Amino acid sequence: MPKRFFKLTDDVYLSGRWELGHPLDQEGQKLDDPWQFRIGQRAHPEERIRIPIKISGRPLDYSHAAFSIPIVHARVAPIFTEVAPDDVQLIPVEIDSQPAQHFILNDIRLVKCIDDAACEEVRYWAPEDGMPEKVGTYSSVSGMRIHGRSSRPAPGGRATGEAGAHGPRARGGRGRAGWRAALVPDDGAPHCCYRTR
Repeated sequence: MPKRFFKLTDDVYLSGRWELGHPLDQEGQKLDDPWQFRIGQRAHPEERIRIPIKISGRPLDYSHAAFSIPIVHARVAPIFTEVAPDDVQLIPVEIDSQPAQHFILNDIRLVKCIDDAACEEVRYWAPEDGMPEKVGTYSSVSGMRIHGRSSRPAPGGRATGEAGAHGPRARGGRGRAGWRAALVPDDGAPHCCYRTR
């Protein structure tokens, strides 16, 4: 049976839910480099991070702070460490007025797996967009489709068809950098989710 993959998203249209803000340091200042949690590398924060609640509402077990930084409740964090122990880093955070423990879910592995031709639409940054550092990288991916097995694992990593969670990158084609708007766990994650209910 072919391996299935899932795209985790934050349902921003869920009525009555909370919205999380920009990560802060302990003095309440915005972090200088919030992108450190979105580049597919282990992060080394120097102090505990605080996540403010931008709009009050029902807390979620999985949601995004500013910059699409995944935030998970302690009850679901073990799902990711069980399914993908070498692919994720859990960074403890404090969330305003929340006694429960939460974590930044830092995806530390990018895998070349996006099938550009099979996606509904793929766009790349072009010179005329005025962002020379991004030319040739993804600006959007709609209806993402991935290859069931990468031809090569990332250095020190596994092929896409093996268990885990990862951030997708182009497999061949033009996209040189990963599409960091997606976290793609394999089919082990839903089974673990059902066990936590």
